[in-house]
Amino acid sequence: MWLAGLMVVWATALLALSLAGVFALLHTVYWLVSPPLSPQAQDYEALAKALPTSTDNAYRVEGLFAPAALGPVQYGRCIHPFLQLRKDQEAEKQKGVERCNQGKTLLSLPPALDQAKVSPGWTEREWLTLAQAVPDQTLLSRTKEIAAAGPRIFGYRPLDLSPPLRPLLMLNLWQSAHALALWRQGRIDDAVSAFEDAIGDNLQSADDTLIEAMLSVNGLSKNLLALQLVLAQSPAPDEASAQRLQQVLDAMDGMPSRGAKAMDAEWATYASSFDFEELRKQWDRPGVLGWFTTAPLRLTHREDTLNRLAIQFGVARQRMLTASQGASMAQSATTQMPDASPCASLGTAAIVCYGALPNPFGRYFLDNMDVEASAYERYGVRIADVRNLAAATRLTLEARRRGLTSQGLAAFVANAPPEMRDVFTRQPFAYDAQARELTIVLREKSTVLGDTGEYRLPL
Repeated sequence: MWLAGLMVVWATALLALSLAGVFALLHTVYWLVSPPLSPQAQDYEALAKALPTSTDNAYRVEGLFAPAALGPVQYGRCIHPFLQLRKDQEAEKQKGVERCNQGKTLLSLPPALDQAKVSPGWTEREWLTLAQAVPDQTLLSRTKEIAAAGPRIFGYRPLDLSPPLRPLLMLNLWQSAHALALWRQGRIDDAVSAFEDAIGDNLQSADDTLIEAMLSVNGLSKNLLALQLVLAQSPAPDEASAQRLQQVLDAMDGMPSRGAKAMDAEWATYASSFDFEELRKQWDRPGVLGWFTTAPLRLTHREDTLNRLAIQFGVARQRMLTASQGASMAQSATTQMPDASPCASLGTAAIVCYGALPNPFGRYFLDNMDVEASAYERYGVRIADVRNLAAATRLTLEARRRGLTSQGLAAFVANAPPEMRDVFTRQPFAYDAQARELTIVLREKSTVLGDTGEYRLPL
């Protein structure tokens, strides 16, 4: 009996050793024949390497509310490490920030501006009230410095947080309200300059990162609501001012390419997850434990992993670009994401399945990485939505330039040129001649423009 049991043990051990040998031989062959970086992955890597890795302007944004006597970059660098602390380190964080403050008072936004929530239904009175909530001049000066200083980047690793950008959006919103107020005071040239600056600042940052692109869409929606309202309720501006505004609105047509450029930073973030040398330094432990801890990284072929990632990423990028140009979801979905590994759906048996494939850990990482083409597609739709608002604003400007009223206005809307029509359908906007309102259809929910469906603008 004991001999039979011993034979079973030996047979099991021999089988395990044989499988391990086959695994080792198989993956040695796989490693020797693993492909180099594909041309597509090389292109993405080249674009990512051209990006700034960290900028003083990110610290300038983080230090926006620094006491007036302190420089925002220096202050941002001082508070940055403390802002990265965990929630259970709140006391340490507070003490660190207080040391950076040097006993001086932080700047802040006026409450009315900080709490403002713009929507298509905002009246001129609400915009004029907001214009009275004038921010501290130091904040306005710092905002101009930030706009002129380029990208606001801490890095592209998944844990590299963006600087807090909401205050910049609110200061940009005030600039639009101020522009509307200047217009009402008859200072048209100054008003146009203010609109140029507000819209230009949002366009300029739209190609830095995808987060910035979406925040730019938010800011541009507010800029355009203010501009469209003042155009709809005013006589025609002089021709020079009208041409300047036309140029600003035409620049909105570049948003799809800016969104596509922002995807370079997305690739840099994804690819940083496969910076195995850096990850090994973080995970490594002394002795045998360290080898087993970092074994998945040592056995992952980076080039093959990035090649597979490039295919997924290329689909996501193309679908976002197509959607931002106004294509329907069905049209943009014609570019299909490659199927996941067959191992992904096998549950506990997946470990055996992955083990039989080349680059098993790389495939496993990719199958569990969230590169959702549909999510990027929705980002593209948001870009197209704000371009739709720009088209309606362009239509409003041209109607005022032509001095159209009543039937002439209705006929003009119905026969509007392509750049003044719905970006998605290429059809004229619906127009209610009695209410003198345009109807715009929002395709993706917006914190500014509201839920999906119709919203109305005065004409």
